[in-house]
Amino acid sequence: MTSPFRVVRVDDDSYLPTLSDAFSDLFLPHLHASDRSKDTIQSYRRYVAAWDSYWELLAAQDGTTYPVLTEIAVTHLDQWRNHLIEDRKFTPRNANKYVGGIEAILARCESRGAIDCGGRYRIDKTPRLGRLGEKNRAPKLYFRFLQRVEQKRLLDLANADRLSPAESGEMDQLRQLDHLSRLYVAASRATWPRTDRHGHGINTRHHWQAALVLYATYGFRTEELIAYTCEARPLPWSQVSWDVETPATGYHATNAHGWLWYVPEKQAWAKSDPLVLPLSSTAAEHLRRVLPWPDDYRPDESQLARPIFDWPASNYSFYRQWAELIQTAGFALKRDLKTGTPIKLLPKHLRKTCTTWHNYWRPGIAPLITGHADRDSSANHQPNQIVADHYDNAEFAVVEAISALPVPEAWQATRGDVVYRQARLF
Repeated sequence: MTSPFRVVRVDDDSYLPTLSDAFSDLFLPHLHASDRSKDTIQSYRRYVAAWDSYWELLAAQDGTTYPVLTEIAVTHLDQWRNHLIEDRKFTPRNANKYVGGIEAILARCESRGAIDCGGRYRIDKTPRLGRLGEKNRAPKLYFRFLQRVEQKRLLDLANADRLSPAESGEMDQLRQLDHLSRLYVAASRATWPRTDRHGHGINTRHHWQAALVLYATYGFRTEELIAYTCEARPLPWSQVSWDVETPATGYHATNAHGWLWYVPEKQAWAKSDPLVLPLSSTAAEHLRRVLPWPDDYRPDESQLARPIFDWPASNYSFYRQWAELIQTAGFALKRDLKTGTPIKLLPKHLRKTCTTWHNYWRPGIAPLITGHADRDSSANHQPNQIVADHYDNAEFAVVEAISALPVPEAWQATRGDVVYRQARLF
């Protein structure tokens, strides 16, 4: 029997490439060019090895044909996932990781297969298999959450004689606002991207500054806002409303600047409802700066479905530009005590900045804004905020917190309450 794993020959027109071929020739060079870690690359090797070994085993047992690249369908993914769970005793979480890895390779074939490698790895559409529920992770997650709370409490007690809470908190806020101001100013010198993924010109400065405002105000995870991989689904214009009344069903809060909503990616397995948040005047102003159409234009559904930051999907270019912003801002990066290498400051760290920023001005409000929250907010209830089924839409408290949040002067805030608080901070 002919092995399905033979090497692709460029002059062999009759040969139909496999997933393993696409990984070696198309996806692996992409990982190296994107400066992905050795652990990530090794993970993808495991995914492909598990895929190959399963179909090779079936071919030896009953002559099942190894699916070539263009034939891979949802049924193949489902059959392979069942094998991982039933025969190899994978947890749903690990099975989801393996399937997601194969889908990422296929997505690369869909987006670049017709362009790279002579077009040998082109597929029309990436098959997508729905994820298995992972609620069996909840007890472990909650236990770790309680551990971190206790560790922080002990650290606070140990440092209580050094700085008062007021002194410590004020110093942290001054430092954070200074960093955000410097990043914002540095973004005015950004040079990438100059066009969106469709080749239309964009204002690079306005896009980066708007992204920084949204990251710091709402705590988005990196690709919830800006996608640098083809698989991510960043915030589209259809999930921004300029209406005064909240779009959340059954709620009645109003906000003069509008609303946005999304389903946080890492909580989607437990909380499928969208998280609805009010726009601050600063966030609304920056979003209007990057609108791809005039204010009085009524876009159609296809235009609204486009991401707000519809940038070219390039991991390398995104993080290279981010590194240039950090360098321009002049941050003194700390060094790893073991290796001596500088510890990178990445966009994902702005989520922590957002949490501490909100909690300093209104203690306890941050989980309702960043996404870790339960819908029951009664006084006698202590919700498991990480694994709860729904978000707590404490609409009036969130509107008040967002509206009164102080922002760096560089963001050009104009609200009276913000200007007053900034006068105290700076």
